[in-house]
Amino acid sequence: MASSLRCIIGIVGLPGAGKTTVAVHIVKQKFVHIVLSDFIRDEIALQGIQDFSRTTYQKIGNELRKRYGGDILAVRACKKIEKEHLKHAVIDGIRNMQEVAYLRKQKGFHLLGVSAGARIRFTRLSKRLYTDKQIHRSYADFLKEEKREDSLGSHKNGLRVRESLKGADVVVKNTSGKKALYRAIDKQLNIWCYK
Repeated sequence: MASSLRCIIGIVGLPGAGKTTVAVHIVKQKFVHIVLSDFIRDEIALQGIQDFSRTTYQKIGNELRKRYGGDILAVRACKKIEKEHLKHAVIDGIRNMQEVAYLRKQKGFHLLGVSAGARIRFTRLSKRLYTDKQIHRSYADFLKEEKREDSLGSHKNGLRVRESLKGADVVVKNTSGKKALYRAIDKQLNIWCYK
């Protein structure tokens, strides 16, 4: 469905909720996919670091936020949108309220939350084929890690995914299969982007 409206969709959710699944579906509607962690990956490579683990991404991401402000990844995403004259983009992996605040200033921005219970997310992450994203720990350790990540870095610049999720315009539950998820997403796209 064609639209003359500028529409930027931000996606926020805890690991394993289905953020990338949602983003890939939105991309099929002729949106450009921008992944915030790609900017961190670029910085890791620029520093000559060979370790691309989750811990390294968190460390370098928090260093970037401390140095340039909590919204730095959102700023870089918006620069890409402007540079490439994008009318439709989906920004995957929003993790703090400073990013949300910056993106809220952009014309046509909407924040979509994706949620699923901890046990479902743990199971999904345990089954991932890619070893760098697959988890190799117990459910209890998974919950402990999530709690640690909720307060990683300073309150101003650190990771605050749960807090950011609470600020979503709409939260879709990813617990009933892809068809139901896609229907919920398409409904929001029709409201936000195809008036």
